[in-house]
Amino acid sequence: MQPPKIFYFCFSHDRPTGGNKKIYHHVDILNRAGFEAYVVHFTDKFRITWFKNETLVVNRSQFQRIYQGDRDILVLPEDLGNKILSFPGKKVIFNQNIFHGFRVLSRSKTARIPYLDESVIGAIAVSSHNREILRLSYPNLPIFRVYCGIDRDTFQFSKLSQKRKQIAANPHKNDPEILSAYQMLRSRSLQGLNSLQNWDWVWIEEKSEIDVAKILRESAIFVSLSLQEGFGILPLEAMASGCLVVAYGVEPMTEYLPPEVQLPPGDLKGIVDRIEAWGASFSEDSRDLQKLCDRSLEIAKTYSLQREADSVVSAWKSLLNQKVWF
Repeated sequence: MQPPKIFYFCFSHDRPTGGNKKIYHHVDILNRAGFEAYVVHFTDKFRITWFKNETLVVNRSQFQRIYQGDRDILVLPEDLGNKILSFPGKKVIFNQNIFHGFRVLSRSKTARIPYLDESVIGAIAVSSHNREILRLSYPNLPIFRVYCGIDRDTFQFSKLSQKRKQIAANPHKNDPEILSAYQMLRSRSLQGLNSLQNWDWVWIEEKSEIDVAKILRESAIFVSLSLQEGFGILPLEAMASGCLVVAYGVEPMTEYLPPEVQLPPGDLKGIVDRIEAWGASFSEDSRDLQKLCDRSLEIAKTYSLQREADSVVSAWKSLLNQKVWF
């Protein structure tokens, strides 16, 4: 019997988001493994261009022409919320952020919950933390964890001795605290209270994958103060690139962040103290800091593209073995 086709719905915008990139990656992985898979954009002649890809993409009319509702499977992102139920046929929810996913669900007591609907045959999560929260909420739904892989040909490691006095940050991830830390450090620098006078900040926003990789390769420090991630791949890409990472120790990032870089959420003084200490050590003797970067690289290596591919294929084999659409 012919196996089902797999269609991953993707929003039609070209803003750089890790979630859309992973949707494309899954489709590539599945096609290489012998499945028939497509990205579905409901906009004609649209393809994401901020990272290089040759992914199989179909538009709405093409999808409607080749989709077989009694056999094929539609994969929908968690942030569609209750709109998930408006799509036809058997569905899998690709949950890349439980916080986004819960926030967009209806507050109505009578609203149907997509994860409990019989048309949803499973969910895919991108971290152990996400998977366990989903299992707690929907214990009867099959939920599979996949890994996020780092392309180390793109995110290349460079030693601290090769880096600029540069701090990178994504201001869209908890921007109140990121910008508070920035202003605190800048003010202290202008008063001569730290050694960051010759350091630059680079904001990672609306950048292509190649541009982000270049910024991380050149930056000595990467600041991530995000509190609500599904996995949080940017800090891991920074670790692969040889950055010293300053981050809050919250799940799911605790899965991969070295214990010594984690700080309590909201500890702005701790963030400022850590960056100032690293800035001073970077100027004087970076051997201990380099050891931390080397340990971080070894962690990042475990999140390989092959591990990602193996986990995606394994999840889909398990999903298809349920045979719930026959």
